Order: sequence, then C-alpha cells, then structure tokens
Amino acid sequence: MKKIAFFGGDERTLSAMNYLTEAGYCCVDYGVTGGEEVFPEMEGSCAAVFPLPCERNGRLNAPRMELPPTVSEVWVRAKLPEDTPVFSGFLKNAPFPRYTDLSVVTALKERNAVTTVEGVLPLLIGRTGRSLCGARCLIVGWGALGKRLAQVLTALGVVVTASARKEADLRQIAEQGLASANTERLDLSGFSIVINTVPSPVMGDLQLRQTGKDTLLVELASAPGGFDPEALRRCDRRILRAPGLPGVVAPVTAGEDLAKTLIELWRDKI
Repeated sequence: MKKIAFFGGDERTLSAMNYLTEAGYCCVDYGVTGGEEVFPEMEGSCAAVFPLPCERNGRLNAPRMELPPTVSEVWVRAKLPEDTPVFSGFLKNAPFPRYTDLSVVTALKERNAVTTVEGVLPLLIGRTGRSLCGARCLIVGWGALGKRLAQVLTALGVVVTASARKEADLRQIAEQGLASANTERLDLSGFSIVINTVPSPVMGDLQLRQTGKDTLLVELASAPGGFDPEALRRCDRRILRAPGLPGVVAPVTAGEDLAKTLIELWRDKI
C-alpha cells in the first residue's frame, strides 16, 4: 500500500484523502485532520501533497491550525527524502527538489472548470441589475475555464466575446461563433461584465478607464490575477474576487477531482 503525506489544506483536501483511502492508498497528514505531531508517521511516504493554494499570508494554508508554520519549516520538519515528489498549488521559490505545480495541470484545470462555472453563475446573477440574457460579457483567457464559461454563458443568452493570445485559439473562438479579442490589445468598452481567467496582469489603466463604474469586474484567476491592483485603485474600480471557487462551492467534488488527477500523475511519478 502506497503511503501519501498531506500537509495542510481544507475540506477539499480531506475529500481527496478520503477518496484515495478508498482507492487503496494510506494517507497521513499534518494540519488537515487536526494532528500536528505526526511527522514520524510520514516515514516511507512515496509522495507529498500540499494544498491549493499552498500558502496564505506567507504560511502553510492550513485553516484548522491556529498559527501554521511556513512551507519551508514544514518541509524541514517532515524529513522526507529530497527526491520525494511533491504536488501542490503554485509556490514561488518552492523548497522541494521534485515539484509539480498542480495549478497548471491540464486534467485538473478541466475538472475544476466545471465546478468553477457552477459557482460563478450565482455571483453574476443580480449583480448588474439586469438579466444575464442579452448582457455583453468579455471572457479574458481561452483556457479550460474560459472555454467552459463561454459555453454556459452563451447557452444562457449572454453575448460573449472571448480573448486569447495564440492565433489558433482566436480561430477556435471564431469557429464557435463568438466574437474574439487579442488579450494583448484588450478594449473593455461596451461590456457590462468582464471576467478574467488569466493569472497575470493584462488589464491596467488604459483598459480600466474604458469601463464604467457599473461594469462588473470578476477575478477568477489565482494571484496575481489579470487586473492591475494599482490601476483598479487609480481608476476607482471595484472588483469581485472569486479565486478557488471549486474548494468553496463544492469541496467534496473538488477533492475527488484532485484525487483523480493525482492518481493519473502518480502512474508516471511514484
């Protein structure tokens, strides 16, 4: 039986552990079920899993712990072999020699897109004072989430424009009957809703001045997100931040999706 060490996390992590246990793995954890003195039990673990996101306020993302240590401190205390493969959300300057950033794994992004769209719809309804049907919406980014959003919003009667950088993606957007825009040359004029899915700033002063104060700006990407925070302040624009929706609106499903993705990755790595 393969042993997997989990460090930190929330209900999504607990769901993933339950799924893996039923699949025949042995799961031990630090800061997930409350135990904090379990490092000896982690000896022999063939993989380590840190949460998505990995950190909050510079410390391990472990909501059940009163004052979690830093990720580096946890890694040192765990004393796992340096070649232990580690899987987690994005972490700048990760202390692990073998590190897989789960936030860029295509299979997980596709699974999370379904749950994210279900979670974002209630956030959109009623926010503009108008029906979604007929609303003009710009979706920034043509990844798994952008594609799913476009599909569902179009079915609801939303007039969708989607942006991308690559010519192949722009052609795909047009082939689906949607208006397209180049992410590097965005014009936000005339949209009542702008939803970002790109995890890097692509909208600054120029773009935000093209919006009205009643334009609904929605951030779904992980930090730093697509809206320049200083530009938002200078242009006096408010934003609805909703990253990590799968773990918020459907943690059980999100955890199962995480576990399924990990099992697929482990076929080649552990």
